[in-house]
Amino acid sequence: MECFLSGDHRANEQLGLLTFHNVWLRQHNRLATRLKQINPKWNGDQIYEETRKIVGAQLQVITYRDWLPQIIGQKVGMKILGEYRNYDPNVNPSIANVFATAAMRFGHTLVNTHLIRQFVVNSTSKNRMKLRKLFFASHLLFQPNIHDTILNGLLSSPLKKPMPEQAISNELTEHLFELSRNVPLDLASINIQRGRDHALPAYNQWRIYCGLNRAKTFDQFQTEIRNEHIRTKLEQLYGHPDNVDLWVGAILENVDNDAKVGPTFRCLLAEQFKKLRDGDRHFYKNINMFNQEQIMELERQLYLK
Repeated sequence: MECFLSGDHRANEQLGLLTFHNVWLRQHNRLATRLKQINPKWNGDQIYEETRKIVGAQLQVITYRDWLPQIIGQKVGMKILGEYRNYDPNVNPSIANVFATAAMRFGHTLVNTHLIRQFVVNSTSKNRMKLRKLFFASHLLFQPNIHDTILNGLLSSPLKKPMPEQAISNELTEHLFELSRNVPLDLASINIQRGRDHALPAYNQWRIYCGLNRAKTFDQFQTEIRNEHIRTKLEQLYGHPDNVDLWVGAILENVDNDAKVGPTFRCLLAEQFKKLRDGDRHFYKNINMFNQEQIMELERQLYLK
């Protein structure tokens, strides 16, 4: 099966993701073309680096202004994140093992069973594509108007609601990469095993780290994991609260109305994104390193062109 060449083959993982990668690639090339027109004496490296600054800043704006508040919540999560005070050279912005291995993988719980192809009031089966049919199906990107229909479909489709009773879609646990493998994979099992391979402390230990109580019985999870049936299941599977894997326990936590994660992952996500922001000397709000007015003027010229 043919795929697009990129820095990571997983850019082709599914059609929605591939569409977004394509949008940002086009945005990069659009900016680079305009910068070359404005600065004809610049060489290729200068054009690339300046374009990279702008694209990186735009990604940061979307992430910190628009996306993150929806994930960790305005009431609690953004207060943990705190306001940006400027670049701090003493902050280490490296990615924590727990963030890469477990916390950021909360997103798997938000993946819908279907990908909607276009904006419709009442979507028909023709517009709904099972996710299992879209894994590494890069050839579909050559269909007429596919970018517009996919992007409009994503705009019109809400995220899967985080529910402890159905934490992750069957498309990811029963049909992952079905088209490209003899036997489909199970993403939930992979996440659990990855955490163990990376020697992550258990869920109870991270509860303590995030200011929650250490549960000595499964009923003591009830403040965060309110579903009694789920707690009973955990007890049957794990035997003792100290044995529960972080990813499993955290995705089963109930979430606030303005967030998509429970208190444990909210704590770990907010901490990592705070370090990524404060320890980045090129962060888009750092006016000493990055002139926001110039970017806005460049974008204005591009849209007027």
